[in-house]
This record gives sequence, structure tokens and C-alpha cells, in this order.
Amino acid sequence: MAKSYEQRLEEQRLRQKALRERKRRERSPHRDDIARMLLHVIVRQSVKGGSYEKLDRAMDLVTRELVAQGFDKRRTEQVIEEIIERHEQGWQPRHRTHILREKWRAEEGVPEGDDDEKV
Repeated sequence: MAKSYEQRLEEQRLRQKALRERKRRERSPHRDDIARMLLHVIVRQSVKGGSYEKLDRAMDLVTRELVAQGFDKRRTEQVIEEIIERHEQGWQPRHRTHILREKWRAEEGVPEGDDDEKV
């Protein structure tokens, strides 16, 4: 007999949970982590070097792709400008503190779940 929709959803949820747990243990970056850092590096280097021409071309391409996916062009350009302005003001991406905490535990030999308040 075929599995019910709810059973398939529950199995998928469990598979995803196991995958996220494995990636967390391995400290493997998620695609969003890579994309966030890639954007940060590109914008930071452009702002630092004052070379906005390549950045503008790249952001135009990003805008076109997002608009093709259904996003609003004006809003997309607004968000990109806000990101660039934050970088011009010295903004840095937020550190993933849970990864640093896990790294510290591994280096110190502290079992997971112990000494959360010390980190």
C-alpha cells in the first residue's frame, strides 16, 4: 500500500533533520553561508578598492536574475543598495557563534551540552 502524504512528510522531516545534524557536526557550510560570504567578499573588495564598475555590473546581473524569478526590480535594487551602504560603513557579517562554540568544545574536549554558560 502507498504511504500517506503525512507519512512521507514525516520521513522527509526526519531525513532533513539528520542531514542538518550531520552537516552541523562536520561544520560544513550551508549554501546560504557560502552565498552570504561570497557577497560580503565581493562588496567589501569593491568598496575597499573604490572599484564600483565591476560591482555594478555584477549587481545588475543579480537584479536581472531575481526579477526573472518574480522579484520586484525596484525593491531588489533597494536591498542591494542597502547592502552596499552597510559595507561602506564598515559592516561585517555576523559570526556563526554556534559553530565557534562547537569548535571550542572539540578543542577543549568538553562534551556537547556541558558548560554552555562558559562560552
